[in-house]
Amino acid sequence: MSRTGLALLLSALPAPALAQTVDITFDPAAKQALSNELGLVETELETLLTNQLRALYGLVDTKEFLRLSANAQSFSNKGLGAHYGSVIDGFIFGVGVNVAASAGDTDLTLIPKGNKVEVIVERAVPVAGGAQISLMAGVDLAGVGVPGLAFFVNGLYYPLSTHQLDGTFTNLGAHVQYTVLGPAGEPVALEWGGFRLTTGLELSRAQYELTESFETSTQLAESVEFKTLSTGTLVLDQSAYTIPFEATASLTVAYFVTVFAGGGVDIPLGSSEMRFDLTSDLSAKVGSEDLHVGQAKVQVTDSASADRLVARALVGVEANVGPVHGFGQVNLALKDLTVAVAAGLRFAF
Repeated sequence: MSRTGLALLLSALPAPALAQTVDITFDPAAKQALSNELGLVETELETLLTNQLRALYGLVDTKEFLRLSANAQSFSNKGLGAHYGSVIDGFIFGVGVNVAASAGDTDLTLIPKGNKVEVIVERAVPVAGGAQISLMAGVDLAGVGVPGLAFFVNGLYYPLSTHQLDGTFTNLGAHVQYTVLGPAGEPVALEWGGFRLTTGLELSRAQYELTESFETSTQLAESVEFKTLSTGTLVLDQSAYTIPFEATASLTVAYFVTVFAGGGVDIPLGSSEMRFDLTSDLSAKVGSEDLHVGQAKVQVTDSASADRLVARALVGVEANVGPVHGFGQVNLALKDLTVAVAAGLRFAF
């Protein structure tokens, strides 16, 4: 058996550099056959497959992936803990779900050139995601003689398994909201909800851990499919502690429909951490022939913080039927491409 290894020390860190290792043990006969099929010399194949594994596992730039991951987790609490739509003058409670993604500067392009393959890995960063489900409750103090002031709380802890990962999710939030220059009009015709100024504290965390083997498959060329079957330890821990400052406005038309929009600036204080210790069985399908290419050992320990200041826009729509309010909301960061989509049901009394 011949071996090729890649050991990277991630530099430019204020703390000591953290290790990232991808080490492949090849089957000599399969290595030769795969090199011939792709039109590569063996050293080029070694580089190609090492880079391919780095791209598949998001190891080309772990700092960037973890930064995006922390940003996505911060966005996963948006829209779940405060009310921005129709005017309420009493109690409100409900449930919402948010799915967020942060793409940053992403390029996972594989460029086939005949039977030659070039893998662009300089900026190959997977899209990072975050998600939360939360219960919320709030009260507008207009009904007790303090117009314009409202308080909201939200939170939930729950386990959830997805594909080969076990996850635990936690979120908690508290918001205070003050309305100025409104409301005005009547909801049965046209009601201006006023300008709402909202701030508070949003906490969320998601932990994912590999519980069984998982597979990946990539087309290296028209005639070559590259496969991995991985087992071992894989942990991704996302945490977010965010202070939002938001300004929004709403408009209700014919009672049943409310639209709202605005913007905000967040101060995120969270981070993401990954720990990999994986063994991957490597195989390839060349035409109708199956090859056992070898085995890879992937080890990573790294962490990164969320951006310290994030500006974003938000827009949403709400359907109102009696005390029931169904809403959808989109938050979009003005830096990178970070987006969160929230939806849910609320009941106002």
